[in-house]
Amino acid sequence: MPIGDFNNINSTGVLLSSSHFRRLEMAEGGESVHVGPGNHWADVYEFLEPHGKVVVGGRLGIVGIPGFVTGGGASFFSAEYGWASNSVKSYTVSFRQREETI
Repeated sequence: MPIGDFNNINSTGVLLSSSHFRRLEMAEGGESVHVGPGNHWADVYEFLEPHGKVVVGGRLGIVGIPGFVTGGGASFFSAEYGWASNSVKSYTVSFRQREETI
């Protein structure tokens, strides 16, 4: 965010980066797509185009997936198909605990 402290990330905050989680895979049957949180909507649109598919996604290609969807996700298609969060079939969250030696 170009505005300092706007999204509460400062010297004491925590920033989680998902930039390397860029999975894009058409699900079996072609009715849904697995989208990694490191993608932007431009990546998803480019991936879906050869399949003749579209998605209720961000209005600008530079918008990231996680914040858009967890914030509801108003799209150009929202008047007809609802917000992006209404189209999510499932979320997968995994945690890895770091071991520390003192």
